[in-house]
Amino acid sequence: MSIHLFSKCLNSNGLGHLWDSQSDPLLHALISRAGGDNSTKFLQKESMECLFMVILCLTTERAISSLCNQMLANKIKSSHGRLVVGKLLVNLMDRLETNEDAVQCLPEKLGVDSFEKLLKVTAQLIADGLSETRTCGRKIFAVLSRIHEIGKMCKRALTDRQLQNMQPLCVVGHGQCLNLL
Repeated sequence: MSIHLFSKCLNSNGLGHLWDSQSDPLLHALISRAGGDNSTKFLQKESMECLFMVILCLTTERAISSLCNQMLANKIKSSHGRLVVGKLLVNLMDRLETNEDAVQCLPEKLGVDSFEKLLKVTAQLIADGLSETRTCGRKIFAVLSRIHEIGKMCKRALTDRQLQNMQPLCVVGHGQCLNLL
């Protein structure tokens, strides 16, 4: 609860960016709690609320980068933990979705390395065993697919298997299909 209150305080004072330097260890701890098994269910709801509050405080780029680093460093081993990351990334994409310029500038703002990590994490979520996690991956890719030249970026960052899993999702404006293969 104290993290939740502290986040609210920082956010209301316009100092949320102060979380950026501590985002990786903080997100790891909260994701572990929120993604825990049912024996810690009483902590899951509070941890999810804290995660959403911390994500609100971070810059969008820092939040995406931290979440992707958690996934790709294999710090998140449980299926429920991957679902938590998927929900957080969907929340971040929802914030971007209303601003087309923000969507188009995302690769530039994240940088090549972090954007490729986001593509890899999205591919992992799409191929996950839980249907709810796969849905999160599809929602994330629906936003990313609006980025100019996303096909080239995907081909550079993803394996052939990942590209095959994502190909059915590649329908762009007016029913045209974006070819990833």
